[in-house]
Amino acid sequence: MFTTEKAKSGNLTLVYNNKFIHSRYNPVSEANTYFKTQNINTNTKLFILIGPGLGYLINSIKLEIPNAVIFTIHLDKITYNNSIKSDFDNLYIKDIDLFKELSYFISDFRLPEVKIIKWIPYTSIFPQKILEIEKIIQQFFQERKGSIYTIGNFGKTWFRNIFFNYTEKNQITKIRNINSTIVIAASGPSLSDSWKVLKLHRENFILAALPSSLVALKNEDIIPDVIFHTDPGFWAKEHLKSIPNDKVPIVMPLTASFEPKLQNPLILINQNSCIENFLLEQNILNIQAHGTVAGTAYLFFRKFTLNPIIFIGLDLCYTDVHEHVHPHSFDILITEKQNRISGYLNLLYQKQQINGHIAINNTKTNTAFSIYSGWFNRKDKLNNVYRYNASLIKTAGLNDISTSKLQNLLSKSKKSFDFEINNNCHFEKQQLVKLLEKIKLLLNEFYNNIDKLNMDSICIFFSNKSLLLEIFQYTSYPEIINLSHYYRTNINKSKIILLKIYTNSFDFISKYLERFSNG
Repeated sequence: MFTTEKAKSGNLTLVYNNKFIHSRYNPVSEANTYFKTQNINTNTKLFILIGPGLGYLINSIKLEIPNAVIFTIHLDKITYNNSIKSDFDNLYIKDIDLFKELSYFISDFRLPEVKIIKWIPYTSIFPQKILEIEKIIQQFFQERKGSIYTIGNFGKTWFRNIFFNYTEKNQITKIRNINSTIVIAASGPSLSDSWKVLKLHRENFILAALPSSLVALKNEDIIPDVIFHTDPGFWAKEHLKSIPNDKVPIVMPLTASFEPKLQNPLILINQNSCIENFLLEQNILNIQAHGTVAGTAYLFFRKFTLNPIIFIGLDLCYTDVHEHVHPHSFDILITEKQNRISGYLNLLYQKQQINGHIAINNTKTNTAFSIYSGWFNRKDKLNNVYRYNASLIKTAGLNDISTSKLQNLLSKSKKSFDFEINNNCHFEKQQLVKLLEKIKLLLNEFYNNIDKLNMDSICIFFSNKSLLLEIFQYTSYPEIINLSHYYRTNINKSKIILLKIYTNSFDFISKYLERFSNG
């Protein structure tokens, strides 16, 4: 156990099972020396300090970088209670959701600034805890970098989707009743193993399809009860071409890509962006965006029922060289390239070699799979949530079940699923015009203040959620990331980048304001 005693310098030192965690002579000097060995640029302002012991490193950081912001993670109550406190978060790991705390602490804009430091004499005592913490931090950075990539590639597309979907005349519906076991179909290779059981009990349960499973479900003449769709890109619309009829409702945010020919009723969700909050009525269900449509489906159903939820086809890894169930919308990408020399399986193998990496027991996964599995791994074991025919990629949140357990759950279920027209949901083009006019006013105000901005005001603006920041993200995300590398060191270059961000956004908004104002 931990004990404290006075060092020769008069400061407290920490002892664990007769091992000194800080110097028995001068722990302050020891921490100062250790920090200097980290060779940290003084422009670094954001620190994650893991297992700081009594926290002498906090003062060492502040001594060299007075305006540093330090996020401190303690692993035991004794050091948590006795440590020097940083001026931001001093967290005891058992009391918090670390991923959520990191989300509050680190904006995308400040990701390049973050430096992680461990007090090795302390963290070496808790190797398993440290491994778990590092996995969460790694997952956080992986998801945020994935988000940056997505926003950079789809930012303007998201905005266009919002405008298009808001002015579409599809019937807006809402859930009236859900009361049965729910099966959520993903598109992993193991989905095909479930056909027999699904068909046998099809009238007993609600079947929710993720878009990439639609081709395979249609091939088996299995009609889903509801479809979940959050993807903003081209392939989302390709998946939706396999919707079996125009009666199946689609759960989606305004940002999702949508096929204009579809007449299916829509169940809108609000992913809590400033733009959505401005446009959508209060009676639209809020589900925070997080990068996995499977997770969105789970969170949606849990708003209505505690009945069993079963994921099928959620493999989170390759089976041999296969990434998806067959048939699949992506098949055309392979078949159009195959020839006598390079066949179908060979092309799949080459694709896997480029995108795949080894995970567990020589199982191949990829970055997207890792992000999805990471989301479920962040959850404690979810109550009454299962995964059928699980792969070697295990998840902390899901209970893996066998065929007999699946049959047992489905045979006992009785399907009850109804939706109705949402009469309280009214979308008016004039509301879009109001939004665009408001954005234009904010842009003009920002332009008038560019010359007054300094490094601190830039940091504050890009670290806090706002409508204008969302517009910048949608229209100029590569420039924002570029700015994050310069704003501490070159204010003149930063203002040039800010001017470009403003111009991109102003031109984009002006085009749509003219379009909608003229009808």
